[in-house]
Amino acid sequence: MVKPSDGVIRAIAPSAVHRICSGQVIVDLATAVKELVENALDAGATSIEVRLKEYGSELIESLATFGFRGEALSSLCAVAQVSVVTRTRSQSTATRLRFDHEGALQSQTPCARAAGTTVSVADLFSPLPVRRRSLEGSIRREYAKLGALLQAYALFAPRVRFVATNQTGAGARTTV
Repeated sequence: MVKPSDGVIRAIAPSAVHRICSGQVIVDLATAVKELVENALDAGATSIEVRLKEYGSELIESLATFGFRGEALSSLCAVAQVSVVTRTRSQSTATRLRFDHEGALQSQTPCARAAGTTVSVADLFSPLPVRRRSLEGSIRREYAKLGALLQAYALFAPRVRFVATNQTGAGARTTV
């Protein structure tokens, strides 16, 4: 028999709500990179480089020259480990920012880099084990979708330089 207190509806924790909502925005490797590329384009980037390790299952880096606004970062923070290294032309040093899964700033440290922004996304879907296993099981197919996506953006933004590379194991980096 059900006790009256067992039927109480309770609010979901804000961190769970954030993860659920972000999981609907970032559904696969291609949408993770799409959010980073669109953010860089919106900020007026003139060059966008996407670097992958193990077809994106280990690390995704998006390097943008001249601008990055950060709107997609909150969703990515909920489903991966995110760090940003950024420097404007007027700054003498860059800043490395590390975020927790709620998108809150964990640390801010000075570092070296040329003007521009690098967003690193590691362990994509690590807080969502089923989605992580799905990504790992279909990583080659996801990688192919990513290539098609970047080609479409290159056609859409002909004045922006796009480069995409992948590195597997200890092997050399290959251009996508």
